[in-house]
Amino acid sequence: MAPSITGQLVVTLTVTDLRRSADWYRELLTAREHSYVDDDGVLAQVTLTEPTSLLQLCLVSHPEGSREAFTELRPGLDHLKFLVAGRADLDSWSERLQVSGAM
Repeated sequence: MAPSITGQLVVTLTVTDLRRSADWYRELLTAREHSYVDDDGVLAQVTLTEPTSLLQLCLVSHPEGSREAFTELRPGLDHLKFLVAGRADLDSWSERLQVSGAM
């Protein structure tokens, strides 16, 4: 028998601009922010917790990482889905994303 999974979801995404990404997701999800600063005083990770589902979104940036634009043709994360209860919720998220400039 496999060990149980709690059902809580933590997603980690690598981003090119940690502060800008954290601000955008925090506002979009109305999330609480928990920042981690490394020993050199540099912002190294931001974890955002969405208050209703308790989804945790961890954002990290790697200074030596690629700055190429995202493409689904490169191995790695292709897409991420968040499930909603019904059509009205889907429409509401669509409107919210349009206002945020994501669509």
